[in-house]
Amino acid sequence: MKKSNIAIWKRDWFLALILSALFLVFSQSALLQSIERFAYDWGLRASSGQPSDRVAVIAIDDESISNIGRWPWSREIHAEMIDVLSEAGAKVIGHTSFFFEPQRDPGLDIVESIGIYLEDFGLAATDFDADGFPVSVPGYGFEELRAVINDEWPLLEPGEDEDPEAFAERQAASIENLSFAIEALELPAAELHTQVFAAVEALDVDQILANSVAEAGNVVLPMFFYVGQPLGNPDMAMPSFISDTSALFNIQDNVQAAQNGLYPLESLGFETPIDVLGSWAAGVGHLNALLDVDGGIRSEPLVLDYFGESYPSLSLLLAAQSLNLSVDDVVVKLGEGVDVGGLSIGTDDTLQMNTFFYTEQNGLPPFQVDSFYDVISGAIPASKYQDKIVLIGSTAVGSGWVPLR
Repeated sequence: MKKSNIAIWKRDWFLALILSALFLVFSQSALLQSIERFAYDWGLRASSGQPSDRVAVIAIDDESISNIGRWPWSREIHAEMIDVLSEAGAKVIGHTSFFFEPQRDPGLDIVESIGIYLEDFGLAATDFDADGFPVSVPGYGFEELRAVINDEWPLLEPGEDEDPEAFAERQAASIENLSFAIEALELPAAELHTQVFAAVEALDVDQILANSVAEAGNVVLPMFFYVGQPLGNPDMAMPSFISDTSALFNIQDNVQAAQNGLYPLESLGFETPIDVLGSWAAGVGHLNALLDVDGGIRSEPLVLDYFGESYPSLSLLLAAQSLNLSVDDVVVKLGEGVDVGGLSIGTDDTLQMNTFFYTEQNGLPPFQVDSFYDVISGAIPASKYQDKIVLIGSTAVGSGWVPLR
């Protein structure tokens, strides 16, 4: 058998072996990862995906802040926008504001204390009308005062040489006058109570926003996870308004996840919307942007783990809501991806999805982007958002929100 005269280093298998060794050695190098990022970004720019016309963005832009006022806005402004979109028939509303802290007007405590004073001293009380709505009525103090006048009012001293019958009539007239005076005070006291609690309703902007979220029934709010490996037990349990309505329980393991460590990214803690808002939301999903080393966003965790519990991203909840599905219809396939109805979303081993940013279309943003102010002022008709997936987010400089891209 004739041996080949080709040198070993010139043979194909040797070249392949050398290349494989180089890739093995440099697979985690900064250079190769930089090349991978460049290739990924170039691939996105070269792609020609068609964005959906069902998605609309309402931007908290510089124009809106100039017209509405300094940021952050009071929450009744956000409530008004939700009312507008709800009445227009928006399919689902995704708000990207982190409502982590209550917004408490300093005057609210004072006004509430006046209402409590009126009730504690029996000047006014709350009752309910035939339809079950609360109404203000005179308090128990007026009836007690009448009883004192009728039963225990001290006798007037009769005048000198005053006829006993005349004295009795004068005493009865005095009691009657006092009763009229009491009656004249009852309605003003009840009306003051009404005005006090009307002021409470006007000042309690968290409740105003909660009422709008509840009335709409299709608002999805964000939460935030602190991603990292937990070392002990959780500092706090997830609020029931999230664990009962947004946690994912339909989880499949087709890849021996335990043996291969194919689990979602873990988290150490969280921030959630205040209870009065989160408890009325259609869902609460995490809004975690994991930045690459160069500051870019090339992936999104569709699912994050909090001490063995799985929670979806805001975008995953929006997708489910737009398909008339709930979290019970979301199937998490560990190490593989997520199924939402008939939609299968491929991910990496930790259930992170590669992001896809659409390029401009003829010099315009890929999705409808309208100014918050133009929508809330009526310059843009709300009917435009009927059956749309509407995202409300910030593009203004210094607003402190996660930008929509």
